[in-house]
Amino acid sequence: MKTILWLFLAGISAVTALFIYIFAAGPHLRVQPNIRSFDAAMPLPPPDSVPLERTRAPAPSAAEATALTNAVADTPENRRRGRVYYEYYCLACHGEAAGGAGPVGRSYVPAPADLRTAVPAIPTDGDLLRRMLTGVGHEPALPNIVPAAHRWYLVRYLRALPVAERTPP
Repeated sequence: MKTILWLFLAGISAVTALFIYIFAAGPHLRVQPNIRSFDAAMPLPPPDSVPLERTRAPAPSAAEATALTNAVADTPENRRRGRVYYEYYCLACHGEAAGGAGPVGRSYVPAPADLRTAVPAIPTDGDLLRRMLTGVGHEPALPNIVPAAHRWYLVRYLRALPVAERTPP
């Protein structure tokens, strides 16, 4: 019985000694490789590549906006297409019913506009387009996100929204 006890204590001592040795002599962070990806040199592009420049159509000025007319006809198909673009670009902030209570928009201060009350107050489609592209809060990102080819369809869809009663604050 004493032999088993001595063997057990010897085993525990050996494991403890091994642990202490590895802890004292093992690898430390000071000997780890220092990887700094921000210092890496960018590889050169292939010799036959063509650089791509990102261009965006600027938002019209207030004077230019009054002269703009919607290039998209007011048809059910174009409003449906505008609805698809609304779902791509606007729904997250303005919500399914365009009331300003989208899943992302609820976290914004100030809250996104209720498009059902804001859009009818804007007199021309050109002015609505300008306000979409130069609005307050997070909207100024729209010129970078919404392609110029989709913008007039969005205006057409927003004009077709049902008008909601303005609720007092």
